[in-house]
Amino acid sequence: MRQANPNEDESKAVTLLETPRPAPQYSTVIWDVGGTLVDRVAGQREAVERALQAVGVCLEQIEPLMFERAQQHYIRNESLWSTPEEEEHGFLEIAALLLERSTGRAEAGQVARLGQALGECNWVYRPVPGIPELLRELHDLGIRQAIASNWPPSLPRFLRYHGLLDHFAVVVGSGTERCRKPDPLFYRRVLEHVDVAPGDAVFIGNDPQFDILPARAAGLATIHFDPRRQHPAADAHDVPALRLLLLPLVSLSERTPRPACGPG
Repeated sequence: MRQANPNEDESKAVTLLETPRPAPQYSTVIWDVGGTLVDRVAGQREAVERALQAVGVCLEQIEPLMFERAQQHYIRNESLWSTPEEEEHGFLEIAALLLERSTGRAEAGQVARLGQALGECNWVYRPVPGIPELLRELHDLGIRQAIASNWPPSLPRFLRYHGLLDHFAVVVGSGTERCRKPDPLFYRRVLEHVDVAPGDAVFIGNDPQFDILPARAAGLATIHFDPRRQHPAADAHDVPALRLLLLPLVSLSERTPRPACGPG
């Protein structure tokens, strides 16, 4: 019988400890939108001012009380818009409040034009630097991507405006679902729409309370991406760091890259 060698056992133990384990492989990447894919470049007041200018009205003509009422109306009702028609009607109500007692008797056409301009303020956001390129890289590698965001029903139109929509197989917004993050129901709905098990997806978001903690509670792996640099302990603060974390987690080796677009 071969005599056991204590040093050999110790060597095996060390070898086992030093052997790197393969990273988990996820089939789907689910993204938050505001503060993750895009960030604000203009405030609400600037957005309203530009919309008013589109219908020939100066911000100085709007009574401060009416501006405040319109702002509060938006805060109270935006989360209740569950269809594009409700969202459109909501912006019409905001337009009517802004123009009330400010320009005399506002014509219906002017209210309609202002409502449309308010609903098309997609320019107040811009993609986080490097995000379009990362989304395109993942898409071209065949990685399935989805959106899960607190956003009104215009979310697909917003993503299309910024050239991001085509990268996503599924877009889930709180408006159409009638529930919002961090409600666990929202995350269950997301997984249902994406048709993926929690253990097969990684969620990327910027807000610990609304994104990271509830996503983990739903069984999702998470990456805390904080391009605003509000949370020093976040996993990544810029896209190069995010890419280094994310690419090893997705099943690249099992997928067939999509053909590149453009002239050959």
